[in-house]
Amino acid sequence: MTIRTAKSRDAKDLARLHIECSKAQPGGFMHRLGLGFLVEYYRVSMKEKFCLIIVAEDEDGKIVGLHSGTLRAEEHAEMLRRSKWRLGMASLPRVLRNPKLIFDSMARANSGSADTEKDGYVVKTGPRGEYWGWSPSSSNPGGALALHRAWHEMMKAMGATLVRSEIDTCNSRILKFAKTMGARVVKEMQTPEGEKRLILEYDLAAYGK
Repeated sequence: MTIRTAKSRDAKDLARLHIECSKAQPGGFMHRLGLGFLVEYYRVSMKEKFCLIIVAEDEDGKIVGLHSGTLRAEEHAEMLRRSKWRLGMASLPRVLRNPKLIFDSMARANSGSADTEKDGYVVKTGPRGEYWGWSPSSSNPGGALALHRAWHEMMKAMGATLVRSEIDTCNSRILKFAKTMGARVVKEMQTPEGEKRLILEYDLAAYGK
């Protein structure tokens, strides 16, 4: 297995893997906006200078895992805001088939910060882990933990001391893995869809020891 930083040419493979993983994981939202949206999303994300996306490749060079996030969630949100028309057009085919996605997207974009607001359910400041996925068809599922650790070690090297991320409790398998890797629950809340969501925090001082 090879772990490396994602390149812009990987955007379509990342989008496909994101969808593949999401089909095997409860909850999730972005995959509902379709392949075209996710391709543009990853292209936009990789232009944000604080963004860190890494991938795991198998012996055949196929991308089987991804981990994304940013050192500054506020910068990532601003990049997405500046790219909203581009992302909106990419999601249009799915939105036309399911107009409710417009309101769901707006609710997420306008959600409060989980860091500072009682009802906020998205980490919007500081280091944030965004998406961690591993292909269900991979013959090396344990590689997901190595990828997860590698991403946090890279974030630590970039200057992060703590990383926060969100997870819905319905995704119990990933939550179990996250806790195994040192995550602790620092906040509980409910999303507008009624899902129970947790904010997890990783203390990066434990990494690299």
